[in-house]
Amino acid sequence: GKSSLINHLLKKDNIARASSVTGKTRSVDLFVVNNKVIICDLPGFPGADGQASRLWEEEFEPLVQLYLNNAADLRAMLFAHDARWPVTTEEKKYLNAAR
Repeated sequence: GKSSLINHLLKKDNIARASSVTGKTRSVDLFVVNNKVIICDLPGFPGADGQASRLWEEEFEPLVQLYLNNAADLRAMLFAHDARWPVTTEEKKYLNAAR
Protein backbone atom coordinates (compact mmCIF):
# COMPACT_ATOMS: atom_id res chain seq x y z
CA GLY A 1 0.00 0.00 0.00
CA LYS A 2 0.96 3.57 0.67
CA SER A 3 3.63 2.74 3.25
CA SER A 4 5.32 0.33 0.84
CA LEU A 5 5.29 3.06 -1.81
CA ILE A 6 6.95 5.49 0.62
CA ASN A 7 9.64 2.90 1.43
CA HIS A 8 10.26 2.40 -2.28
CA LEU A 9 10.40 6.13 -3.09
CA LEU A 10 12.80 6.82 -0.23
CA LYS A 11 14.86 3.69 -1.07
CA LYS A 12 14.65 2.53 2.54
CA ASP A 13 13.46 -0.74 4.00
CA ASN A 14 10.79 -0.33 6.65
CA ILE A 15 11.09 3.41 7.27
CA ALA A 16 7.29 3.42 6.94
CA ARG A 17 5.66 0.48 8.71
CA ALA A 18 4.31 -1.59 5.84
CA SER A 19 2.11 -4.66 6.03
CA SER A 20 0.08 -6.87 3.75
CA VAL A 21 -2.87 -6.18 6.07
CA THR A 22 -5.12 -3.21 5.28
CA GLY A 23 -5.19 -0.50 7.92
CA LYS A 24 -1.69 -0.86 9.36
CA THR A 25 -1.11 2.92 9.41
CA ARG A 26 -3.01 4.26 12.41
CA SER A 27 -1.32 7.61 12.91
CA VAL A 28 0.09 10.61 11.06
CA ASP A 29 3.68 9.56 10.26
CA LEU A 30 6.08 12.21 8.92
CA PHE A 31 9.30 11.41 7.02
CA VAL A 32 11.82 14.20 6.41
CA VAL A 33 13.30 13.78 2.93
CA ASN A 34 15.32 17.01 2.90
CA ASN A 35 14.95 20.61 4.09
CA LYS A 36 12.13 21.22 1.55
CA VAL A 37 10.19 17.94 1.44
CA ILE A 38 8.40 16.01 4.16
CA ILE A 39 6.31 12.97 3.24
CA CYS A 40 3.30 12.22 5.39
CA ASP A 41 1.78 8.74 5.65
CA LEU A 42 -1.86 8.84 6.73
CA PRO A 43 -4.40 6.12 7.49
CA GLY A 44 -6.18 5.05 4.32
CA PHE A 45 -9.80 4.65 3.36
CA PRO A 46 -11.48 1.35 4.23
CA GLY A 47 -10.77 -1.44 1.76
CA ALA A 48 -13.11 -2.27 -1.11
CA ASP A 49 -14.61 -5.00 1.06
CA GLY A 50 -15.75 -2.37 3.59
CA GLN A 51 -13.18 -3.59 6.08
CA ALA A 52 -12.45 -1.05 8.82
CA SER A 53 -15.28 1.31 7.80
CA ARG A 54 -16.28 2.01 11.38
CA LEU A 55 -12.66 2.52 12.43
CA TRP A 56 -12.22 5.01 9.56
CA GLU A 57 -15.34 6.98 10.48
CA GLU A 58 -14.67 7.08 14.22
CA GLU A 59 -10.89 7.43 14.42
CA PHE A 60 -8.98 7.81 11.17
CA GLU A 61 -11.13 10.32 9.29
CA PRO A 62 -11.08 12.84 12.18
CA LEU A 63 -7.29 12.34 12.49
CA VAL A 64 -6.70 12.86 8.76
CA GLN A 65 -9.03 15.87 8.71
CA LEU A 66 -7.23 17.42 11.70
CA TYR A 67 -3.89 17.02 9.93
CA LEU A 68 -5.15 18.45 6.63
CA ASN A 69 -6.84 21.41 8.35
CA ASN A 70 -3.66 22.29 10.27
CA ALA A 71 -0.94 21.58 7.69
CA ALA A 72 -0.38 25.23 6.77
CA ASP A 73 2.63 24.46 4.55
CA LEU A 74 0.95 21.62 2.64
CA ARG A 75 1.69 22.16 -1.06
CA ALA A 76 0.60 18.85 -2.62
CA MET A 77 -1.31 15.73 -1.76
CA LEU A 78 -1.08 12.36 -3.50
CA PHE A 79 -4.00 9.95 -3.46
CA ALA A 80 -2.62 6.42 -3.86
CA HIS A 81 -5.32 3.94 -4.85
CA ASP A 82 -5.25 0.20 -5.50
CA ALA A 83 -5.92 -0.08 -9.24
CA ARG A 84 -7.62 -3.45 -8.75
CA TRP A 85 -10.65 -1.68 -7.27
CA PRO A 86 -12.82 1.14 -8.63
CA VAL A 87 -12.70 4.48 -6.84
CA THR A 88 -15.78 4.62 -4.64
CA THR A 89 -18.32 7.42 -4.47
CA GLU A 90 -17.23 8.06 -0.88
CA GLU A 91 -13.59 8.45 -1.95
CA LYS A 92 -14.54 10.87 -4.73
CA LYS A 93 -16.65 12.90 -2.31
CA TYR A 94 -13.83 13.07 0.24
CA LEU A 95 -11.22 14.03 -2.36
CA ASN A 96 -13.41 16.77 -3.80
CA ALA A 97 -13.91 18.20 -0.31
CA ALA A 98 -10.12 18.15 0.30
CA ARG A 99 -9.41 20.51 -2.63
